[in-house]
Order: sequence, then C-alpha cells, then structure tokens
Amino acid sequence: MAVQSLVLSATTRVVVAFSCLAVGCAGSDGEPTTTVASTTGSTGDSEGSGATDPTTSEGSTGVTDGTATDGTGSTEGTTAGLCELDVELDMDLGVLAAHIVDLQAVSASVSSNASELQPVGFLAAPGYSDELLIAIASPLDQTCEEASVLEPVCVDEEARCWQVACTGEGVGWTLTTWVNQVPAQSGDYTFSELAVTVSSVEVAGSFDFQISSLATKGPATWGVTANGSILDGDFDVVVLLPELVEGHETVLIAGGSAGVFSGQLEVDNVAVATVNADGTLAPTGPCW
Repeated sequence: MAVQSLVLSATTRVVVAFSCLAVGCAGSDGEPTTTVASTTGSTGDSEGSGATDPTTSEGSTGVTDGTATDGTGSTEGTTAGLCELDVELDMDLGVLAAHIVDLQAVSASVSSNASELQPVGFLAAPGYSDELLIAIASPLDQTCEEASVLEPVCVDEEARCWQVACTGEGVGWTLTTWVNQVPAQSGDYTFSELAVTVSSVEVAGSFDFQISSLATKGPATWGVTANGSILDGDFDVVVLLPELVEGHETVLIAGGSAGVFSGQLEVDNVAVATVNADGTLAPTGPCW
C-alpha cells in the first residue's frame, strides 16, 4: 500500500499552489507535486505515512478464526448453535480490517497537523487502501468567522480534488476531498463515488469526519456511509454497509487508540465478527 501526501496552498480565499511534504520531493514553480511513499522501508514524511496493512494470521486476508485476541469473543447471534439470520455470510473481512488500520493512520495525521487555522483532510474507504491520501491545506490567514468557500483544487490530472470552507459557526472549517474522475480503480475495487469531509469542532484537538463511497469488486457492491470522530489521534467510527449483505442491515462499529483496536461487525443487530486488538476481524457464531 502506498500513501500519498499533498499540500494545498491557499491565499485567504483562493487556493493557488501545492508543494510536497515528503523528504526529497521537489516541486516546480507553483505546479502541483505529488509523492508516493511506501510504508515498507520508507523514509517519507510522517504526515503521509503510517498506514500499514493489518497483521493477519492467514496471509493477507485480515481474518482470524476463533476467539478474538482481546479475549472478549462474542457469542451473540447464536441460539443452541443455530444462526439467527436467514442468510449464510460470505464477505471479505480483510478489506474492513485494512480500512480500520487506515483510519488509525489518517486520524494520527489529522491530529498532528490540523488546528483552527490548519485544515487537514484525507481519502480513505474500504477497498481504497492502495490510494490512501492525506491532504494538508496551507494555513488560513485568519480564523473562520463568516461562512465562505475557497476555490476547489484538483491534482493528478484533475483525478482528485479538495475544497476548504468556513462553516460560519464559530471558527469551524471543513475540508472535503473527493475522487473527481470516475470510475476510479484501486486494486481490485472500482469506485463510482468517494468523498470524505473532515470538520473542526469546538473541542480542541477534536474533529469529525464523514465518508461516502460506492465501489464494486466482482459481484460484490461496497456502498459505504460512515460517521466518525477523532481526538488526539484516536478514532471511533460507525460504518453503514447497506449493499454488503442483500436485504440485511450491516454495520461496522470500530475504534482505535494508539494502534489497539476494538469493535464488532453486526448484521441485523446480530454480532457476527469481533474486531481484534490488531485490527483483524474474527468471525463469531454459526452464520459463516
């Protein structure tokens, strides 16, 4: 997985240039510059790196069998060894594990760089790990007081875009990042939609984020609506996956603190997998 970091430069109301954060990356006279920093053996910048694939016990699937490593294995969803659901589950838990680890990385970057005058955003979604991106705007000249919107800026031949706005509520700002050219390919996933909005809130060091994406991998559809919060590098998120199990409500509830994860995957309010401390998901119950 590669992590790309881009810096958005702006005047008070108009974004005008980019520069690269990575060590050794050279820009040219106001032209956008991008860097792809490998997470293996990389000496790239700390803001853009740090999102790594989750450790797994079965190759790279992100799935472990049996009891969760944190010892809190769930027995919900079972009645005398029978599945409470009218469907047999068959989904890629590895992509959810990778997304959980990605969220820890981008949360650490947002917490390290964002402030009242410094908007920071990211692009991340299940299946988008190969293209994970951190966007850091140039500092605002003054704190947001009135609602206003800066000009959008696009990079990678206008494939991905950013826009900073002042909300008009206190000193709040938002940074929305989106995939501008669709369909967009990331590994085996084809995205027809992906947008992420990061918002500053009144609590110092605290930020909210929303993720909206739609992707396919073979016959599987990965529609995502996620709402989460970031505080001092830690995160909590609720991810709705309405198309993943046809006719059933599927929800991932997860959190990460200093690289230690927790949570569970639910189908129709039945816990069917536990988030292990390393971010992998362990199927629970007889529904698999």
